[in-house]
Amino acid sequence: MKFRRLVSGALLLGVLLAPSEAQTPRNDAAMPSSGFARVEPESSRIEDFGSDLHVELTLTRPVPWQVYTLDDPRRVVLDFSEIALSPDAFRQVLNSDIVSDLRFYRVRKGWSRLVLDLDRPMRIETAGLATGTAQGA
Repeated sequence: MKFRRLVSGALLLGVLLAPSEAQTPRNDAAMPSSGFARVEPESSRIEDFGSDLHVELTLTRPVPWQVYTLDDPRRVVLDFSEIALSPDAFRQVLNSDIVSDLRFYRVRKGWSRLVLDLDRPMRIETAGLATGTAQGA
């Protein structure tokens, strides 16, 4: 199942996870960046989509990122370069029974991590980004 949505003036980062018994290898993409991006909660979501999990984040500008799953404990990890720390923004968009908890923290200079704790094994079905044309994003 593929999804793409153009957001004018912002980056849309989308990840769809589906139930799975196996761990998925790392899937990453990168774009050049400068300055810190912010999450726009009003147009972002982390929600159940049937038995799948849909993570759609709208950022103020493109940033390098990567996504992967881990087991024991089950979780999906999204790493971002140069994104402003805003745990409240992620909590505002969380609407999922699959995600039992989330954490957002800095992992090293210039890189932040969003960790979603999962209640079941999941695999990455689709991961991608789309950029709008306004404001250089």
